[in-house]
Amino acid sequence: MRKTIIDKADRIFKIPASIGINSSIAYARRRIRGTDIIDLGEIKYEAFADAGFSGEAGALLGNTDMRRKATREEVRETIKLLADFYYDKFNVKLHRRSSITIITPFVPSEILLSLSIINPNDGIALCNPCDPVFRNAAALSSGSVVSVPISERTDFLPPIISEMENAKHKLKLNFINYPHNPTGAVADLDFFNRQIKAASDGDYLLCHRLGFTGTAIGYSRPTSMLEATGSKKVGLELFGFNLGFGLPKRMLEIAVGSPDAISILKEINFILNGNSSLYILKLMESAINHYENATTEAAKKIKTNAEILSDGLKGLGWRTYIHKGSPFIWASHPKRKSSLNLSKTLFDRAGIIISPGIRFGENGEGAVRFSLTASEAEIASAVKRISRTLHPIKRGKSLIDKRIKKFRDGQDSN
Repeated sequence: MRKTIIDKADRIFKIPASIGINSSIAYARRRIRGTDIIDLGEIKYEAFADAGFSGEAGALLGNTDMRRKATREEVRETIKLLADFYYDKFNVKLHRRSSITIITPFVPSEILLSLSIINPNDGIALCNPCDPVFRNAAALSSGSVVSVPISERTDFLPPIISEMENAKHKLKLNFINYPHNPTGAVADLDFFNRQIKAASDGDYLLCHRLGFTGTAIGYSRPTSMLEATGSKKVGLELFGFNLGFGLPKRMLEIAVGSPDAISILKEINFILNGNSSLYILKLMESAINHYENATTEAAKKIKTNAEILSDGLKGLGWRTYIHKGSPFIWASHPKRKSSLNLSKTLFDRAGIIISPGIRFGENGEGAVRFSLTASEAEIASAVKRISRTLHPIKRGKSLIDKRIKKFRDGQDSN
């Protein structure tokens, strides 16, 4: 009798393999060697937690009355607060019934959207490099990926997709995100105006993840795509309360923009989860109230870490892309080493975990991404370890220079 064999669907095999150091295995290996690991690979969303918000969040999560499903009236009240918040922060007016919805917690909005609107072989445009979740969304929905190369020469901003490319790939969806993951590049209103016009002319949806808006202290405020002319017809923006709140990634997210896209997301969210749980609504209301304090404190820590890491890497001859408030730094080794080999070398010899650029697409090769959500002491220690591991000659010269200076100072005093 033949055994029933359950195979994976073809689309699963299309999901790009996770490239980099497996954190759980890594920690186990390093513990055996007795070396502490410095994890600068993943963004630790729980790293920075505002005390005021954390106190309210703890009380809400511990209250059993908060676990029930919210009523329509309770949902409407939270939606009103979210719409007011968006207007206050980004000067964008949202229609409360048709232009905003709360996303099911912990489920990537990009994947929900792709599963909802993409048919097999519909075109999905992705920047290269890009956030891996975009490629996963394309694979799970059986979409046809249209790779849009970006580089430092273009400030990591994608060009307009031509009518020929659009027609060739039956483009239906274009994913972008700024501040950009993994490079940290930012986009201005002129860029969004051009992209929105192209989406309108090409008849596809432009989906923008607006991330890390609160951590750009000392830099220009990140621009909402919905500030662009005509954006609410062909644009969808994804926004989350992330760094500064000490919550897991994607726990508090909303989608705003195109009524057609919002209607579809509402439908699939209801299928998956029904109405939102009351505690999610209350957490969002609390996040709105504590947004300034939470994000300002997180931003200060990230800026300090960025200065320590960027200055340290530049001193060793690395090339770093200008940092404008995102919680990571995009950098390349002076010898343009393979990003995967470089990440393995730093882990094996220095106990540092980083994200190889190839993880974000072929155009990410030659660079690596450092997360800035570790502690200040860990960032400083990482620079010293990188110096010892990859730049022993520079480090030796630095020590000699210090000894010469000390000797000369001693001679002068005599």
